Amino acid sequence: MGVRLYCIVEKATAPSSAVPQLPELALGSIQYRDLLALTSRELQAGLADLDEAALREQLARHHRVNEAAAKLGAVVPLRFGTIAANHREVRALLKHGYIELRRLLEKVRDRVEVVVHGRLDRALILHQIARQDGEVQRLRAAPPSTDPETCREQQIALGKAVYEAIHAYERGCIAEVRARLGRHAEEAAEGRLLAEEMVLNLGFLVRSLEIPAFRAALAELNRSFAGNLILTWHGPLPPYSFASLQFHHVEFERIDAARRNLGLDEEATTAEITTAYHDLARRFHPDGAGNGEGAETFKELSAARAILLRYCQNYRYSFRREAVARSVIVRATDAAADYTRSLTYVEAS
Repeated sequence: MGVRLYCIVEKATAPSSAVPQLPELALGSIQYRDLLALTSRELQAGLADLDEAALREQLARHHRVNEAAAKLGAVVPLRFGTIAANHREVRALLKHGYIELRRLLEKVRDRVEVVVHGRLDRALILHQIARQDGEVQRLRAAPPSTDPETCREQQIALGKAVYEAIHAYERGCIAEVRARLGRHAEEAAEGRLLAEEMVLNLGFLVRSLEIPAFRAALAELNRSFAGNLILTWHGPLPPYSFASLQFHHVEFERIDAARRNLGLDEEATTAEITTAYHDLARRFHPDGAGNGEGAETFKELSAARAILLRYCQNYRYSFRREAVARSVIVRATDAAADYTRSLTYVEAS
C-alpha cells in the first residue's frame, strides 16, 4: 500500500481548514513545518492496469482535489499518478524540497491559471482571403494555361498563396491574443493543440483581482475577430502550468555508470564532480581530440556530469547502491523561465 499525492499547500491555523472536504474521497495530510501534502491511501500498484474509464475518473479526482485546495489558498499541484512508498518518504519530500516549495507557493499566491483555446473558422477566413488578399486575387484572375504542366504550376502557386495567407492571419491572431491578454497576466505558457481546428492553447497566470479585466479583454478580442477566431475560457484553475512538481526514484545503474565515466569514487562532492569533468573534457573536447571518438566521449562526459550534479546536493554524497536506492529526484518546473530546478533528497535510514 502506498500514498497518493495530489498537491502541496500551506498549513492553516487549524490544519483541517487547509484540507478540502470531498464526499467521494477521504483526504489526509502529511505535515512538515508549515507545509502540508494532501494525500490519500493508494490500494492499487499503479495506473498501468486501469481501463480508460477508470483512468479518466482517477484523473478527474486528481483535478477535483487540486481545484478544491486552490479555493482555500496557494497550491502547488503534483503530477497525476504521483505515489510515494510511505509517509516517511513524503515528509522527506517536504523537508528537502522546502525552500523550492516555499518559492513556488509565494509565486502563485492569490493567482490562478486561466486557459484560453482558440479555434479558427477556416471556411470563413478562406472566403475573406479570396475577396481581400491581392496575391490570391491576382492568381485566381490569371487565365488557366493550355499547357498541362504550366496549369499545374498555376494551381500550386495559388494553393501556396492561400496557405501562406491563412497562416499569416493565424500568426497575427495569436500575437494579438498574447499581447492583449498578456496585459492582465504575469506569465503565459503554451500547451499542445488538442484538435485539428485548434490553433491556440495558452495558459495564463493571472492575479485573482485581474480576472474581471482579463475576461473583458477576452470578450473584446472575440468581438474584434468577428468569428474568424473563436476564443474560449477555461478556469480559474490551479496553476498547473506554472508551479507543478514531479518526483521519481533514481536508477542505481545510471548513477553508477555516470560515476565510472568520470572516474569518481563512491563518494564525491559537486566540486569534485565538476573538477573530474573538466580534467577529462580537456582531453576529449572535439576541438582538441581531432577524431569522432573524442566527440562521442565528450558527449558521454557531459551527460555524466549533468546526471550526477542533478543527483547531488552541495556536500559529499554517496553513490553506493543502498544510498541511491533511498534517493528521489524532485523536479519543479517553471514554465515562464523554461527551465527545471532539480532537488535531491534522501529518505532517512
